[in-house]
Amino acid sequence: MMGVVANLEMNGHNPLLPMTYNLVWSGLLLISLIVTVVLVVDIIRLPATVAETVVLILLVLLAPVVGWAIYLVLRPRITVRRKG
Repeated sequence: MMGVVANLEMNGHNPLLPMTYNLVWSGLLLISLIVTVVLVVDIIRLPATVAETVVLILLVLLAPVVGWAIYLVLRPRITVRRKG
């Protein structure tokens, strides 16, 4: 065991790092895709005009993190405006 640790320290190369990197990024991309699909379906069901719906979908698709946050802030306002 000491030989493996010493070998890793001397080479400065961890053979598990690329696999871990791939798993983490694959998981993040999968979560991102799921959240995007859920938000787009929610936007389609939202009682908004066609123009508002298109703008919200483009916002969510073009700016994933910022678009999600903006949509979650705007959604209650659109719903209240349509009900009132």
